Amino acid sequence: MDSLTRRTMSLTVLLCLCLPCASFAQEQLSALDVEQPDGWDADLVMAQPVDINPDPYILEFELEAKITDIEIEEGFTTPVWTYGESLPGPLIKAKVGDKVIVHFKNSLPESTSIHWHGLRVPNGMDGVPGVTQPPIEPG
Repeated sequence: MDSLTRRTMSLTVLLCLCLPCASFAQEQLSALDVEQPDGWDADLVMAQPVDINPDPYILEFELEAKITDIEIEEGFTTPVWTYGESLPGPLIKAKVGDKVIVHFKNSLPESTSIHWHGLRVPNGMDGVPGVTQPPIEPG
Protein backbone atom coordinates (compact mmCIF):
# COMPACT_ATOMS: atom_id res chain seq x y z
CA MET A 1 0.00 0.00 0.00
CA ASP A 2 1.55 3.32 -1.03
CA SER A 3 1.68 6.33 1.28
CA LEU A 4 -1.12 8.21 -0.58
CA THR A 5 -3.49 5.27 -0.08
CA ARG A 6 -2.54 5.02 3.62
CA ARG A 7 -3.14 8.77 4.12
CA THR A 8 -6.48 8.57 2.30
CA MET A 9 -7.59 5.61 4.46
CA SER A 10 -6.45 7.37 7.64
CA LEU A 11 -8.36 10.52 6.69
CA THR A 12 -11.46 8.46 5.85
CA VAL A 13 -11.32 6.63 9.21
CA LEU A 14 -10.75 9.90 11.05
CA LEU A 15 -13.72 11.56 9.32
CA CYS A 16 -15.94 8.54 10.01
CA LEU A 17 -15.04 8.73 13.69
CA CYS A 18 -15.44 12.50 14.03
CA LEU A 19 -18.42 13.31 11.83
CA PRO A 20 -21.05 11.44 13.89
CA CYS A 21 -19.96 13.40 16.98
CA ALA A 22 -20.09 16.69 15.12
CA SER A 23 -23.61 16.03 13.90
CA PHE A 24 -24.84 15.56 17.50
CA ALA A 25 -23.00 18.57 18.91
CA GLN A 26 -25.28 20.79 20.98
CA GLU A 27 -24.93 24.17 22.60
CA GLN A 28 -23.47 23.81 26.09
CA LEU A 29 -25.93 25.10 28.68
CA SER A 30 -25.20 25.92 32.30
CA ALA A 31 -27.27 24.23 35.00
CA LEU A 32 -29.07 27.56 35.54
CA ASP A 33 -30.29 27.53 31.91
CA VAL A 34 -32.01 24.15 32.23
CA GLU A 35 -35.57 24.02 33.56
CA GLN A 36 -36.85 21.02 35.49
CA PRO A 37 -40.43 20.21 36.47
CA ASP A 38 -41.44 21.02 40.05
CA GLY A 39 -40.58 18.22 42.45
CA TRP A 40 -38.22 16.41 40.08
CA ASP A 41 -35.63 16.09 42.86
CA ALA A 42 -37.98 15.29 45.76
CA ASP A 43 -36.50 11.82 46.25
CA LEU A 44 -32.93 13.17 46.07
CA VAL A 45 -33.05 16.13 48.43
CA MET A 46 -31.16 15.55 51.66
CA ALA A 47 -32.67 16.55 54.98
CA GLN A 48 -31.36 19.78 56.48
CA PRO A 49 -31.34 20.41 60.22
CA VAL A 50 -33.00 23.47 61.73
CA ASP A 51 -30.58 26.24 62.72
CA ILE A 52 -31.44 27.14 66.33
CA ASN A 53 -29.13 30.17 66.48
CA PRO A 54 -30.47 33.56 65.29
CA ASP A 55 -26.96 34.84 64.39
CA PRO A 56 -26.60 34.53 60.57
CA TYR A 57 -22.89 33.66 60.94
CA ILE A 58 -23.39 30.92 63.52
CA LEU A 59 -25.08 27.68 62.49
CA GLU A 60 -26.17 25.72 65.54
CA PHE A 61 -27.86 22.34 65.34
CA GLU A 62 -29.09 19.56 67.55
CA LEU A 63 -28.18 16.19 66.07
CA GLU A 64 -29.25 12.86 67.50
CA ALA A 65 -28.06 9.42 66.48
CA LYS A 66 -30.84 6.89 67.01
CA ILE A 67 -32.60 3.93 65.51
CA THR A 68 -35.42 5.04 63.23
CA ASP A 69 -37.82 2.95 61.17
CA ILE A 70 -37.32 4.04 57.55
CA GLU A 71 -39.10 2.95 54.40
CA ILE A 72 -36.19 2.18 52.04
CA GLU A 73 -38.32 0.18 49.63
CA GLU A 74 -41.97 1.08 49.13
CA GLY A 75 -44.13 -0.81 51.62
CA PHE A 76 -41.21 -2.11 53.69
CA THR A 77 -39.77 -0.37 56.72
CA THR A 78 -36.63 -1.39 58.53
CA PRO A 79 -34.85 -0.11 61.64
CA VAL A 80 -31.86 2.00 60.59
CA TRP A 81 -29.14 3.80 62.53
CA THR A 82 -29.81 7.41 61.61
CA TYR A 83 -28.23 10.77 62.31
CA GLY A 84 -30.88 13.48 62.46
CA GLU A 85 -33.57 10.84 61.71
CA SER A 86 -32.43 10.57 58.09
CA LEU A 87 -30.40 8.27 55.90
CA PRO A 88 -27.91 9.51 54.97
CA GLY A 89 -27.46 12.06 57.72
CA PRO A 90 -28.48 15.68 57.23
CA LEU A 91 -26.85 18.17 54.88
CA ILE A 92 -25.40 21.14 56.73
CA LYS A 93 -24.86 24.13 54.42
CA ALA A 94 -22.41 26.73 55.65
CA LYS A 95 -20.33 29.49 54.10
CA VAL A 96 -16.61 30.04 54.58
CA GLY A 97 -16.19 31.87 57.89
CA ASP A 98 -19.42 30.58 59.47
CA LYS A 99 -19.15 28.98 62.90
CA VAL A 100 -20.83 25.57 63.11
CA ILE A 101 -21.96 24.25 66.49
CA VAL A 102 -23.43 20.74 66.75
CA HIS A 103 -25.02 19.48 69.97
CA PHE A 104 -24.79 15.72 69.54
CA LYS A 105 -26.72 13.07 71.46
CA ASN A 106 -26.08 9.36 70.99
CA SER A 107 -29.28 7.37 71.50
CA LEU A 108 -27.93 4.29 69.73
CA PRO A 109 -27.32 1.05 71.66
CA GLU A 110 -23.56 1.34 70.98
CA SER A 111 -20.90 4.00 70.77
CA THR A 112 -20.59 5.98 67.53
CA SER A 113 -18.76 8.89 65.94
CA ILE A 114 -19.27 11.55 63.28
CA HIS A 115 -17.14 11.94 60.18
CA TRP A 116 -17.41 15.35 58.53
CA HIS A 117 -17.28 15.72 54.75
CA GLY A 118 -16.35 19.16 53.41
CA LEU A 119 -15.82 20.68 56.83
CA ARG A 120 -12.29 21.35 58.07
CA VAL A 121 -12.09 20.17 61.64
CA PRO A 122 -9.17 19.14 63.83
CA ASN A 123 -8.19 15.51 63.31
CA GLY A 124 -9.28 14.72 66.87
CA MET A 125 -12.87 15.67 65.97
CA ASP A 126 -13.24 13.71 62.73
CA GLY A 127 -14.78 10.40 63.64
CA VAL A 128 -12.23 7.63 63.93
CA PRO A 129 -13.07 6.28 67.39
CA GLY A 130 -10.11 4.81 69.22
CA VAL A 131 -7.66 6.38 66.74
CA THR A 132 -8.25 10.14 66.53
CA GLN A 133 -10.94 10.54 69.16
CA PRO A 134 -12.69 8.55 71.85
CA PRO A 135 -16.02 7.02 70.78
CA ILE A 136 -19.22 8.85 71.69
CA GLU A 137 -20.94 6.56 74.15
CA PRO A 138 -24.74 6.17 74.33
CA GLY A 139 -26.61 8.67 76.50
